[in-house]
Amino acid sequence: MHPYKNRSKPIIPFGGAAPGRMTERKGHPVWEGEICWETVHGPARALWVAGTLAGIYGARTASGRVAELNPGVPETACWRRPETDGSLVHGTVELQSDDIVFVDSDLQPAPGTWAAGSLPASLLASAPAREAVQENKALAVDLYGSLCSLAWGSKSTGREYIGTWSRAAEVVSQMRGKGEILGDFFLNGNEGYVTDEVVDLLGGLGWELLGEIDDGQGTMTKAARLVEVCETRARGPMPGWYVHWITGLNGGSDLDARMHRAAFAGKVTYQDWIRFWEFFEIE
Repeated sequence: MHPYKNRSKPIIPFGGAAPGRMTERKGHPVWEGEICWETVHGPARALWVAGTLAGIYGARTASGRVAELNPGVPETACWRRPETDGSLVHGTVELQSDDIVFVDSDLQPAPGTWAAGSLPASLLASAPAREAVQENKALAVDLYGSLCSLAWGSKSTGREYIGTWSRAAEVVSQMRGKGEILGDFFLNGNEGYVTDEVVDLLGGLGWELLGEIDDGQGTMTKAARLVEVCETRARGPMPGWYVHWITGLNGGSDLDARMHRAAFAGKVTYQDWIRFWEFFEIE
C-alpha cells in the first residue's frame, strides 16, 4: 500500500490544474501546496504524489476491474495487477478521461542467471526450497535478510557466497516466481538477521553460515562518495520510484537526508539508490 493512500487529499478532474508545484528554496527543491491528490477517471482513480503517478485504483483489465495496481520495475512505465493466486502480472496503463485501462505485457521480468554451484543456483535448483518460500512469505523475507551482508560457505566445495542486499532480493523474488521484483524485499529492515529456519533450510542444501561481513567504515565512505556524485548532477523530474520513499525527505545534513533530497531533485537513479542503502550504515 502506498503511504499516501489513506491521507486526505484533493480530488480533481483528469487534466485539471495540479494543486501543488515544485519550487526551489536555498538551492534545494521544495514542494509548495498539496503534495498528493487524486484524479477521477470514470469508475477509476489515480493517485499523484509531487506530480508523479503513484497509485491506480479500479483500473479495467481484460477480465474485469482490479482494486489496486502496484508499480512495476523501477524506471519503466510498467505496473502490475494481481492474479487470484496472489501472483502479479506486469503490463502498462492508459489514463483516459473516463477510465484507466491496464494491458498485460508479453514481456514479464526475465529470471536471472546464476553460476553453477553457487548458493543462488542451489536454492533455485531445490524444489522443496522454492515451494517453502512460495507458500510462506515470512520465510521468504527471512531468507532475504539472511542472505544480506553475510558470508555462507559450501560444506562440500568450500565455495563462498557473499551477498549484497539487491542480490538477495533478486534471488528470493526469482524463487517465488510470482512476478515480484527486487523492491518487494529490499530494505525490509531485517538485513543481516539469520533465523534458525533459514539455517536449517540452507544447511539441508549443504551451506553453512561463515559470519558477518564487517566493513562499516569502508562502506560509509562509499556511501558519502556516491551522494557527492549524485549531488553534482543536473536537476531533473522526481523519479517515479521515489514516491514510495518520499516520506523520508527532510532538511537534515546527514548522508541519508542528502541522498533523499538528491532523489527528490531527480539526480539519483534507482541503481544509485540501491547501492547507497547497501553502503549506508543504519544506526
